[in-house]
Amino acid sequence: MNKKTTTFALTILFFAQTITAETITITYGTSGNYYPYQGSTYDAFRIQWLYTQNEINQSGVIQKIYHQILWDDTNAEYNNLRIYLCHSDKTSLNSSFADNCKDAPVKVMDQASHTIAGDAGDWLEYDIDDTFTYNNINNLVIELRYNGDNGQNAPLMKGDVGTSHKRAYLKDDDSGSTAENTDRAAYNLKIIIDPSGIPAPEYPTSAALLLALFTSPAIAYLLIKK
Repeated sequence: MNKKTTTFALTILFFAQTITAETITITYGTSGNYYPYQGSTYDAFRIQWLYTQNEINQSGVIQKIYHQILWDDTNAEYNNLRIYLCHSDKTSLNSSFADNCKDAPVKVMDQASHTIAGDAGDWLEYDIDDTFTYNNINNLVIELRYNGDNGQNAPLMKGDVGTSHKRAYLKDDDSGSTAENTDRAAYNLKIIIDPSGIPAPEYPTSAALLLALFTSPAIAYLLIKK
């Protein structure tokens, strides 16, 4: 097989196993809540949200997170905003922030100042670091903390669902270890997941293997041997 044919075969094999990013949207309702962004009353906050595996149903690197804005003309600023992600084996959050995580939380955002601006129904984007790989086995906990704001409110869309506690929070404190309350408030969420960020499959896809058999028996042998 000549050099051009080999290059073509390898290129096709690469793209045959490349998967584009997936958008997962989870909506619970169109009611709203000030927490955590009630800057008119609180100067700090720590909050966790729980999302289940069957709601997400996609493994990969989480690239972006969105919440949904409730009000028109929302314009607020929050300081020292941090976001953490972790896997969880909980089906209902309890008052211990640490206990709600199965593994060590991964800090995926740390911003000195974060502006929340938009109208009702707009998605508020958190452009997080691509450092957390969701396993699609456990549930997911998203934790947000901030300390300092400009005194404005930015309520988010939510619903109250089931009997499981989907939210745990602590007002006016971003470092306390115990939530003052847990409840059924479930916030609308959109996430972007890149499945190509997960480890390569143990065996090649059937399409890739068939292509290799037709273009290069040597490549096919290496794929099978792998």
